[in-house]
Amino acid sequence: MLRRAGLRPTAGLSLDQRKLPLVKRVALLGSLVGVVSGCCLGLVNLLLIDTERSSTLKSGALDGSFDEFGFEVHADNTARPDATTLTVRGPDIDGVLASMTAALASAGCRVVEMHARSSSLDERRVEDTFVVQSLCRQVDDDALEEVSARVLAATKDPLQARSLKAELARLQEEVAELRRRNGVLERAMARAAIKTFPSNGQG
Repeated sequence: MLRRAGLRPTAGLSLDQRKLPLVKRVALLGSLVGVVSGCCLGLVNLLLIDTERSSTLKSGALDGSFDEFGFEVHADNTARPDATTLTVRGPDIDGVLASMTAALASAGCRVVEMHARSSSLDERRVEDTFVVQSLCRQVDDDALEEVSARVLAATKDPLQARSLKAELARLQEEVAELRRRNGVLERAMARAAIKTFPSNGQG
């Protein structure tokens, strides 16, 4: 097809000439140069990528149940060389902070520092800053988006942390009741295993 279109030049070699080792080596070298050149051209776009921007991701969501702007998560790997800074801005809602902390833990992040303050523009909005590490270092740039998404999802379900605490309290009560029953059974078994023969003949 390329030959008919005039795009493929022909060397005009005979069949015997094409079988020569020199011709085969030249053909292999030409193919190698073509592959390397194509790969280099395909990687040129990497020179145009802003590496500073790739380490700073911003994600947000609109949620009319809170207010017009909802929550916004800002993940930054440029603020500190040893940790990742996550800044969450949104309305002040009970349970959100605990829910975000649980989300970070589930993502394998350890909270090194945490700061919370009210917004200077609106007292109903807060700005929570988490300084986190993953395996004692920054969160990988490739994982920033996933961690940010988990934190953002946690802001939509602030009652999850409360329900977990309530479930934990219920389980603790059940364990305490089981321990009490176990103690009663052990004492009953101990009494059943002991046989006495008093002098009045009543056992």
